[in-house]
Parts: sequence; structure tokens; C-alpha cells
Amino acid sequence: MTRHNFFITGSIILVGGFVWKLAALGGDLSLPNQNGIRIASSPFAVRTITHETPLEAEWAPRSPSATEIPAEAELETAPTRSSFIASWPKVNGAIGYRLDVSTRASFDSYVNGYRDLDVGNVTGHPVTGLSQGTTYYYQVRAYDAVGAIIGMSEAMSVKTVTITGLIIHPTFDNSITGNQNAAAIEAMINRAISIYESLFSDPITIKIRFRYSTTLPDGTPFPPGALAYSLGVAYHVPWNTFINALRADAKSSNDDLANASLPGAALSTNIITKSPNGRALLLNTPTAMFADGHIAQGGPYDGIVTLNSSAPFQFNRPTNAGNVDAQRGIEHEMDEIIGLGSYLGHNVNDLLPQDLFSWSSPGVRNITSSGTRHFSIDGGVHNIVTFNQNPQGDFGDWLSASCPQVHPYVQNAFGCAGQSSDIAAGSPEGRNLDIIGYDPAHPIVTTNASNVTSSSATLNGTVNPGGLPTSVHFQYGTTTSYGSNTTTQSYNGSTIQNVTANITGLSPSTVYHFRLVGTNSHGTSYGSDKTFTTPSAIGRPLVITSSPTNRAAFSATLKGSVYPHGLTTTVYFQYGLTTSYGSTTASQTKTGNTYQSVSANISGLTASTTYHFRIVATNSAGTTYGADRTFTTLSATGTPVVTTNPATNVATSSATLNGTVDPHGLSTSVHFQYGTTTSYGSTTANQTHVGNTYLNISANISGLNASATYHFRIVATNSAGTRYGSDRTFTTVPPDESVTLQNNAVHDGFDPTSPLVPPLTLKWSRDLSGSGVRSISYPLIARGLVFITTTTMNNYGTTLMAFNEHTGTTVWSRAISGTYFFSNAAYDSGKVFVVNFDGLLKAFDAASGTLLWSVSLPGQYAFTSPPTAANGTVFIGGAGSGGTVYAVNETNGAVLWTMPVENGDHSSPAVIQGSVFVSYACPQAYAFSTATGQELWNYSGGCEGGGGATTVVHAGQVYVRDSFGTPTNGLVLNASTGALIRGFDSDRPPAFFNNLALFLQSGTLRGVNSQNGQVLWSFAGDGDLTSAPVVVNQTIYIGSNSGTLYGLNASGQQIWSTQVGAAIPAPDEFNATLTTGLGAGDGLLIVPTASVLVAYGN
Repeated sequence: MTRHNFFITGSIILVGGFVWKLAALGGDLSLPNQNGIRIASSPFAVRTITHETPLEAEWAPRSPSATEIPAEAELETAPTRSSFIASWPKVNGAIGYRLDVSTRASFDSYVNGYRDLDVGNVTGHPVTGLSQGTTYYYQVRAYDAVGAIIGMSEAMSVKTVTITGLIIHPTFDNSITGNQNAAAIEAMINRAISIYESLFSDPITIKIRFRYSTTLPDGTPFPPGALAYSLGVAYHVPWNTFINALRADAKSSNDDLANASLPGAALSTNIITKSPNGRALLLNTPTAMFADGHIAQGGPYDGIVTLNSSAPFQFNRPTNAGNVDAQRGIEHEMDEIIGLGSYLGHNVNDLLPQDLFSWSSPGVRNITSSGTRHFSIDGGVHNIVTFNQNPQGDFGDWLSASCPQVHPYVQNAFGCAGQSSDIAAGSPEGRNLDIIGYDPAHPIVTTNASNVTSSSATLNGTVNPGGLPTSVHFQYGTTTSYGSNTTTQSYNGSTIQNVTANITGLSPSTVYHFRLVGTNSHGTSYGSDKTFTTPSAIGRPLVITSSPTNRAAFSATLKGSVYPHGLTTTVYFQYGLTTSYGSTTASQTKTGNTYQSVSANISGLTASTTYHFRIVATNSAGTTYGADRTFTTLSATGTPVVTTNPATNVATSSATLNGTVDPHGLSTSVHFQYGTTTSYGSTTANQTHVGNTYLNISANISGLNASATYHFRIVATNSAGTRYGSDRTFTTVPPDESVTLQNNAVHDGFDPTSPLVPPLTLKWSRDLSGSGVRSISYPLIARGLVFITTTTMNNYGTTLMAFNEHTGTTVWSRAISGTYFFSNAAYDSGKVFVVNFDGLLKAFDAASGTLLWSVSLPGQYAFTSPPTAANGTVFIGGAGSGGTVYAVNETNGAVLWTMPVENGDHSSPAVIQGSVFVSYACPQAYAFSTATGQELWNYSGGCEGGGGATTVVHAGQVYVRDSFGTPTNGLVLNASTGALIRGFDSDRPPAFFNNLALFLQSGTLRGVNSQNGQVLWSFAGDGDLTSAPVVVNQTIYIGSNSGTLYGLNASGQQIWSTQVGAAIPAPDEFNATLTTGLGAGDGLLIVPTASVLVAYGN
């Protein structure tokens, strides 16, 4: 595999023939005439810090093409505390869009600067300068070449981040807003900003101007070969002033540890302090930079970041090979403006804050470019990351490994094309910013409980995973010892995310304590303790007035919720033109002890009028009034109002699209657009509707591809204009196929799309004993064919065979030579992939058996792991000298990546949502990125050795077997973090049906609650069950050594059985022979015995 390094001075990036440098600081720390300037608003001298990115090019720079930035992926970004990205699908015929933003859904007022704002021909626009914790509404109108409005979106809502903390206020230069990829660039920058805002709680605002151009802020051309350039404001803060401020700012244990390692005597006269860093320490270091890069009193920016628009930046992820991750570059430059960097390699004598924590060994400080240096917060004892000492890179960045990097940190001095990373709380960048003065936001926050009843409540909190897979749950109880836990939930990313859990079985009139708990590879964090008090068993009702829906010209739907509080309760709405109301809806009766939704349709309203309303509930204990809310009716006629609703009846090749339309008083035609991107491409037939009420619209579509994601939206047109609903997606269900061991890529034995229902009938049987066959593998079933591998009695090697699934006749067969009796196969997208014991991997055309390619997998010589093929990649494990996991391109056999494991035997890789899982003896369990091979986690059982067992993934949990020294032979791990959840016992790969886990041990099948491990039932059959179970449609099938095939319902009751005629063997996960098992697909259940292949169907 070819390896490409890129360096970062801050970074030098080698992309093919490019060497890109992202310098942390340029050759000098200041622009000409910008050194030691005084401004009236600060007591410190101010200077400009420049950051240049030179390039040594072997071919001409280029711009990213639109195809590198898929439209549906461009604008995936969370709101920040002060901004969000308004986004919308493209309208055919539009040459531009006008944007409205309001804090009210009625749009009777507007956010300053965002009324009828012409944003040009883009599909997204940043909305900045907002208030935190506020819900904003936006709508867009498309116009054509003559300025006529040709479409209008439905109103969309966004809520800015509620939690107080750091704010980064971006300004987008016209070099970005006028670019054809403006929406993607802005969204990428906003994603980076949201990470920083979620990590730090300092109540300061950092102002950065962002540019995408071939010139610098002052209009001069980019330096030859430069990738990026940034300017930042920095102040010369006297040593004692800075050190005293840093000590006073200590808020975390990291701060305390780091401050204890500060030198007792000054190492330089001043500390060069970036302006945001100074403000984080409560120093007077204001913004001072103007748009052209010069600094003076009143300059509105802390810095300017410019990306070279001729560089091969990619703005969405995953980053393609040969491209540079733009978000990583933005974060690197933001780090520099915010506070990172070293004085080394530059013509200055004063240190930067980072230099205070540079060590060569415990107790030995090193702030020179000689020897080795590492970043440490405990006096050099623990090396958090090693500093770069290569003069080709920047001395303020991290020493980096060869490509592909296991840790492609943002500040790596040498990185790899096609890789991406983000700053995180536990990353070296995050920890560095923490100890130089930024206050980390608590990653786990407990917030107030809601929907509290006498016996139940909803617990709430937030989590910021900090870029690491994180599992969270709530602890709760009547004391701070808690005693009860909610089900674990998994989160990823680097933004603040809401966490909720419903709890029941509470006692009335009782005080409960609760807190949120989060765990990832950096440890466990606990939210603060909060309390709530359950009300008495019976009492006055509780109510909530909610936002109305279906707001039309003459009607609306009022919404709310009521808690009857154990008594029969009548509930209704009051509404009218004032808070005196005057009208009421019909009373509804509710009972029980849970919050229940209440709605009422009202009509006879006046167009373009504001109405007040509230919910009212009464029972024998009293009456409760909800809060007052308002809404404004629509005009009597106008453009239609539409809402895209979720799709239903989603099948392998069909679905039902749903929405609503208010024709708004005019004859209106309505249809759906749909397709695999937000360009859609297909439409349903037009329907015509009239009136002033909301109507349900649906359309059935067919001819879809299985396992594909489709976009759709509702579109309505009348004489007043066209309205487009918001984009929604659905994913068609997988085809009824068996593609690897235990039917699918996660090995959970589940085929939900099969039409099979018992009783089954024999369709055909093939006795292969006449050809000397002594064992048959699990079947692959797809596109009218059944594929198996077989071994014969006396000869090494195996045979790959294809049968007509309707008749059982042989379509083609191919000899697979090799040592011993192992080969197993996988299927994907019309190809069959088979690997032998020697690691020879072959690809065949499924229909014809034509050999497409063949490759010998390097580095190992003993292969016993069934392959898994998914999304264009074949995953295989190999052993012999340690172990290796391989990812191979399905198209040409190229090895995409390899990763070492202990020890590579028998574990068929499980693949889902960008992760691949394997597990070996002890266990040694791993999760890797499917794209890069980066290790996501490793669960180590404390030993290692030969052997392994296929992993199974279900509902965010990984089931691994072959565990030693534990009470059970299997362990359940969190799929995101690798954290141990509990044990289980199973001699075969378990199968799953929703929350029912199926474990076979010692000949008995047990049905177990997969959420808590509780055994629900057991089934012994004839006492000699052998095969791994599978679940087809809603029936559990399992085979016995006696040759009996059983069908069970989800309660473990036998509902069908048949005699196959020979023993149904167990999968061999110990020897160098092929692996067998049941398989379901194309309406068949295929059962292999030692030499007979049997097909059942309806």
C-alpha cells in the first residue's frame, strides 16, 4: 500500500505530488509595522501573528469540484450559541433565494437584517448574531431570472444552544458568500465552531473573519504554494501578570496540576498572549484587527483565516483520498488564533503559553529545538503528546506517525491525505487550551426532570461526547446513593446533545434524586445531582399549553397535554382575540396517571388575525389553567401551505410518501418529488385540491432499490405561487438475501423481509455425497442463486458452487485450491468473494462464475474467518504471525488497509454504520473504522492466544464469545465504546428478534431479554440442538443433531418441525474447516447437512 505523508508547519500535507504546509506561525510573528503597537483600550503592546501555509507543488493547484461535495451532505451542521445554517433543497429554475428569519412562526416580526434577504443562488446561508437558547424560524422564497417568486419553503425551526459558554462569532467574507460552494464552506466552518463552543464554558466571544480566496486580506496574492494563511491579534503580557492570571483562573484538576509545574522564576520578560486567550484569563486584550489584516484601536476581529481556493480542500466528510480535510485545516488555524503555538523557530524571545508546559523528561524542562520535548501537565512525568522537533514542521505542533495515522490529531505536524480529525476535550489540543486558560465545559450535565407524575417522570440531561464514542445513563433513587439505572444509550460527535429517559414505578409524594453518568475511553463523568418530587396519587390536574398546528386562514388545531392526576378530568381549550378568550372547545374526558396529549380543531376564525388560547383542566380536586399562547391565522388566499410527513409502508422496493397541504383558498395541484439526492429526479402524479383546511396527501412509489436512502418532499402550486415542503428521507429495507455467515453483515441471524411462514414445504434437495462431499458451508442466497463451498473426503481444497434456487440444479462450480479444508464466501452487489486457508481471496461474477480478480492477502498464512462484504469492501481476518484484519476493494482486489489484532482466527467481521468488529480468544475484541482502519476501541480480556469467535452486533451492543476467566463464556460490550455491559452464555453466534436474544448452550435454546439479560424462556427440543438459530420473518428456526428442524414463535413455543434426513451440523469455530449454518433469502430457508443441501419454502 502506498503511503503519503503530509506535514503541517502547523502542517505540511503531501497529497499525491503536493507538499502542503499549515504553519502554526510564519517565519516571524508579526507583519511589517505591526509589532509592539499600543492601543488606548489595553495596557499591553499588541502585535499581529501571521500563519502561512507554503506549498511545494508538482502539479497545478485546483479547486474542489461540486461532485466532491454531495448536496445532501453539505449542510449537516448543528446550531451554535449564536448562529445556525439555514438550508433548503434547490428549486428548478431558480437563480436566487430570499431568506426571512423570525423568532415567531407567524413571521410578524423579523431578526434584524434577515427580512427578504437576497442570499443569491445558494442552498444555505449562515444566520449569525443570535441569542443563545432561542428558537428561530426561517423560510425561503425562490425567484427566477425575471425576479418572479417561483417557490416558497415551509417554515423551518432551529434552536440555538441553551447552555452558557464560549461564543465564536464568524464573519464570512464575500469570497465565501459569493462562492458556488458557499453553503458547504459555511456549514463546514459552523461545524468546527460548534465543537469549540461545546468544549469550553468561558463567557467570552471570539470574533474571526473567514475567507476562501487566492489573495490575502490586504489584496496581495497568496504566497507561492501556500495552502492557508491566518492573522491573529496577540499582546505582550508581562510575565507576572500572565502567571498570576493563569493561577487565578484554575478551575479544573488539570489546571491545578499544570499550575504546580509552572517555573518559579520568569523564563521571558513577557508571555505573547493571543487576544481571546487573554480575555479568557480576564485580561484586557480586546479585538484589534480590521478586515484587511491591520491592527488598530476598534478592530472588530481577533483574527482572520483564509483558505486558498486553489487548494484541493474537501468540505464534507469522509475525506476522499487525495483531498485535504478543510474542517481540520480550519480547526488548526482557529487553534492558532485562540491560543496555541510555540516561540521556537521564530525571531522572538518571549514565550507563548504552550511553551510553559514543554518537557524532555520528568523534572527537566526543554524549550529548545534540541533533543526531545513533550507536552505534560505534571512536570514532564506523563507525556500527553510529543512535540515536533523536525524543522520542516512547526515546533508548536505534535510529532506524527506514518500514514495512515492511528491518531490524526488536528495539530499533527505530519498528517495524511484523506484523513480527518477534530479537537476534543481529551485530545492534546483540548487539554492544551484547558491549561493555558480556557475552562472546559462539563461534558455531562443533568437538567431538570419533566412530565413528573405520581409514578413516573422523564429525566433529562446533555452530553458532549468530545469526539469519543460515549455511553450514558441516569442513576436515580430516593437518596444520593441512587440504586436504580436507566438503559444505557450511546452517543458520538463533539457537540452538546440532549439525553432523556422515562422512568416508571415511582412512589407518590416522594423526593427523588437523579444524575446523568457518561463513560468513554477517557473515563467516567457524573452530572450534578438534581431532585424532583412526585405529586400525590390523586390531586389537581397538571397541564401544558403547546404550540398550535395546522394554522390556516379560518381554522387551526390547538395542542396541549394534561396529567389527570388519578382522577377523572375534563379538559378543553379557551380561545379568543384577547386573554379574556370568550370561546371554548368541546370538553374531553381523561383519566390515569400519565401525561396525555390533547388537541382540538377550531374553525370560524377570521383571516390574518391574532388569537390567544390556553388549555384548562378540571377534576374533583380543582382546576388548572395552562399558559397563554398566541397564533396568527393566514390570509384568506395565498400560496399553499405544505408539510412533508414521514414515509410509511417502506419495503424493499416501494414506499408510501405522506404530507399535508392547505390549498389556501385556491385550486392547488400537489405532488411529491423523490430520488436518491436532494436533486430528486422523480415525481408522483399531480393531485388537485381546493379549500382552506389541511388535507392529508399520500402517494405510493415503487421501483426502488433495496437498502437505499431516498429523499422526498411535497410540492404544491396554485395561482399565488409554489411551496416546497422540507426534505425528508427513508431507507428501503434490505433485500431478502443471505450474504454471509448468519445471513447478514452483523451476523444477527435476522431476515425480516422474508415472506416465509410455517408450515414450510420441501422445495428441493441436492445430495452431493456422490461427488465425495463431506461438509457444506452456510449458504449465500441472492438473485435467484444459492452459493455454497464444499469439501471432499480426502483432498485439500474446496469447491465454490452455484445452484438455481428454484430447482436446485447446478449453474456453475469453481475449484478453490489451497491448504486444508477451509474456504468460506460472502456476497455483495452481484459478486461472490471466497477466501481459502492460505489467504487467497477471489472474486467471481455471481451469475456466470467468471473470475473477476484474485489477490493473495499479505502478512499471514492461516485464514479461517468467513469474510463479510458490505458497501464495496470485503473484510477478512487472518492469522499465523499474530493476526491481521484486512479491508479489500470489491471492485479490483486492492488492499485498502490492514490492522494488527490478537490473533485473527475464526471471527467473521461484523460490519455496521462505519464500524467493523472482530473478537478473538480471551477475548480480544476490536472496533475499527471501515473507511480508514483506525482503531476505535479494543476490549482486552487480559490474555491472548489462538482462537476466536464471530461477533454479533445488535441494538448498539456487541456480543463476543471465547471469554476466559469470566463467569460466562460471552461478554456484551457497548458498540460505541467497548465498555463491558454484562455477560452471557452461548455456544453459537446468538440471533436476535427485536429485544429477544437467542442463546444456544449445551443443546438448549434460551430466549433472553437483550436489554437486561433476563431469561424469558427455554426450548430443548430433542435435547441435542446444534445449529446457530436464525429468525426468518417472525419465526425462529434451529436444527438438531437428529436432523430435526424446528420452528418456534417469539415465546419459545414450537409451531412447526420437519425431519431433514441427516444431522444438521454445528458451525466449527475451532478447526481449519469451512463454517456451516442455516440461511434464508428469496423466500427460501436453506439447510446444509454434511453432504445434502435442502431448500424449504411456502
